[in-house]
Amino acid sequence: MFGYVVANVDALSQEEKLRYRGMYCGLCWTLKERHGEFSRITLNYDMVFLALLLSSIYEPAEEYSSRRCMIHPLENNKYYKSAILDYVADMNLLLAYYNLEDDWIDEKKVSRLAASRILSMELDQIRSRWPRQCKAVEYYLDKLSELEKSGTDDPDGLAECFGRLLGEIFVWKDNDDHSLFLRDFGHDLGEFIYSLDACCDLREDMKKGRFNAFSGLYGDGGDPEPMLTMLISRATKDFEILDLKKDIGIMKNILYSGVWARWRIEQQKREKNNG
Repeated sequence: MFGYVVANVDALSQEEKLRYRGMYCGLCWTLKERHGEFSRITLNYDMVFLALLLSSIYEPAEEYSSRRCMIHPLENNKYYKSAILDYVADMNLLLAYYNLEDDWIDEKKVSRLAASRILSMELDQIRSRWPRQCKAVEYYLDKLSELEKSGTDDPDGLAECFGRLLGEIFVWKDNDDHSLFLRDFGHDLGEFIYSLDACCDLREDMKKGRFNAFSGLYGDGGDPEPMLTMLISRATKDFEILDLKKDIGIMKNILYSGVWARWRIEQQKREKNNG
């Protein structure tokens, strides 16, 4: 998810900005409390979306407090604590660990390897708390790796694989009234994220001779935006039928605007390079 599922902050109200920032700071403090200071390097706004989503559905008891931190030492930062932030912090670290492992395999950066080894010390407790999610992440990442190594020309199969992974992460409680709808939403959002990431990286991957599932479809300069629009439309349809109770404006901002931010940046770069 990293880098895509974020808000268009300029379009949020002041109240929404405070809520969004409070959940981000809450995730930061929760990471520290559950997994130590180093885990905070994995913090990102993407997982705040999951925290907002699950909090909107389950409405857990939230504690609201404020304190200073190293990044903002001169002011008290308001933040939330809840059982859902505990869950999201665990999933944040789990996904970050595998993201670092993937970076090490692809780029052989020693810093990535070192960070992943430090985070790996937290995995046993996460596996004990959330065995279904952890097994799903490991299974679908292995399957995704096998497909990519095979050089498959089926981008739908790859996107489906990542969608299945994210669908399991979006399900906090097994087999309750919301799990089926959350799994469907996570799946469709995951397909969009995988496809968007691949399309954003397409030119660079082709330049460096790296595998990219969309090189056969759009490597000659075709426009993937209609395909991406169709995928995010599926996800937003899933979103609209969820039993949401709060923070709906922030989440709509993310899904209808924020997720396109990086794609727009890549398009601007492309236009600049083309003169």
